[in-house]
Amino acid sequence: MSEQTITMEKIKENILKDINNTLKDYPHSIDGITAISFSKNKSYIGNVKFLEMNKVDEACKLLEPVLNIYGKVALRTQEVVSCCAPTYMMIGIKIDVKTNE
Repeated sequence: MSEQTITMEKIKENILKDINNTLKDYPHSIDGITAISFSKNKSYIGNVKFLEMNKVDEACKLLEPVLNIYGKVALRTQEVVSCCAPTYMMIGIKIDVKTNE
């Protein structure tokens, strides 16, 4: 495993930990974060299933400054309606990581 891969995995672990710590008081779930690397550009993407529909804006306001330490953050929300489960909000996260190159 290359040093770059190890670093990207470590950043990924830290991002997951920061998301879970920030949202610890809210019912949520996140399956994981995907690391994407295109030469100099590195990004992380993931989705948080957020169950408290009326507090999703509050959660986004908490997440943004925490995740900004990694790079440029984009958050988007989408209501998910299922026939077989309660309605919930999905918070989409994309972080374009700052590079020293």
